[in-house]
Amino acid sequence: MLIAKRVKNILFLNNYLNFMKLRLQSSYHILRTICKTSMLCLLLLMTLATVSVRAQKKQVARSFNSKFGPNAFVGYLAYVPKDYAANPAKKYPLLIFLHGIGEKAYMATDSSNLGGVKTHGPPKLIEAGMDFPFIVISPQCPFEDWENVTTDNYNSSVYRPGEFVDEILEKIKTLYRVDLNRIYLTGLSMGSAATWSYLMKHPEKIAASIPISGWIDNPADGCNIAKGNVPVWAFQNEADPKTIGTPGFIDYINACEPAPSTPAKITIYPGKEHDAWTVTYNNKGVGIAPDNIYDWLMRQSKGGAITGLPESGTEKAQKMELFPVPARNNLTINYNSEVSEQIHLQFFNETSGVVLSKNLPVQKGLNTIETDVTGIKNGYYLVSLTGSEHKLTKTLVVSR
Repeated sequence: MLIAKRVKNILFLNNYLNFMKLRLQSSYHILRTICKTSMLCLLLLMTLATVSVRAQKKQVARSFNSKFGPNAFVGYLAYVPKDYAANPAKKYPLLIFLHGIGEKAYMATDSSNLGGVKTHGPPKLIEAGMDFPFIVISPQCPFEDWENVTTDNYNSSVYRPGEFVDEILEKIKTLYRVDLNRIYLTGLSMGSAATWSYLMKHPEKIAASIPISGWIDNPADGCNIAKGNVPVWAFQNEADPKTIGTPGFIDYINACEPAPSTPAKITIYPGKEHDAWTVTYNNKGVGIAPDNIYDWLMRQSKGGAITGLPESGTEKAQKMELFPVPARNNLTINYNSEVSEQIHLQFFNETSGVVLSKNLPVQKGLNTIETDVTGIKNGYYLVSLTGSEHKLTKTLVVSR
């Protein structure tokens, strides 16, 4: 009788948990208290523990009511880093991902297509189990697009570039512990166009941005991006007709006065397809390596660039610093080595081509390496020092 009662309790709780899909950890402890000897209970506990771990890695669905509409229901997927709950006083970088036209809500008050936001980009990678070092918010657009909203309950649309995205950002800042110096914005296609618009509208709020396969509606405002010193790394396919003006817009930003402290850059893949985002978000696009788009984002901050890629091998004992940055004609590399040996110095450009390569002898301790960069064009480079047991990398901007 006692066993039957325990089994009944177990089945009831299991059905309840499957229905709610909430509080898995606390329910796990409840079950543990109810039963101690039943084999069925043991199996159920093991299953629940496995589900709990998996559930913690996934993004969750949330929503809020937009000021536009006025009945617009804005759903979004939210992901927080694994250590978010364990560090209640810590603030985290934020990445906002804006989807394309194919992932919109079916209706302004309908969230049934929110799962469609997982079709591409960071939310797709998170769903597959990938972890990120920042909060990732992936909202769903309930309007005609990110920039055409409604203020009369959907009787008409009005063009308000940047306003809806800004509402999302400001809302998220009230709900999560966001590092305000490290807010990043990315988007694809329609979401990329909205990304460009937001950068021109609110450059003071964004630390760095990756627009992919987008277009620019108001290019005359491009110097706002330069004045706001927002590092931009754009991506597109060479013959994509929707993005034909982007390379010229990158040049326009870099020609502004004052020029951006970190020049805007673009990686162009061969091909005519519109989809340049799949390989980019997966870090497999030609021209990304040896860098990583997420590492690149994390190195940017409104408080100043966070220089240096994650170092490998015995890097804690071996340091590399570059002066000055941006470099003009000469670059000084201060390199602290634990051993005397030959090292390999390389400069990589944006398409992973080697523009400088030489072997250098170094002594144990601090070494000062003077390098002539007059033959290197203005742009963004990765400086690599490779020794017998390590590889150190630093970003470099050459600007004259």
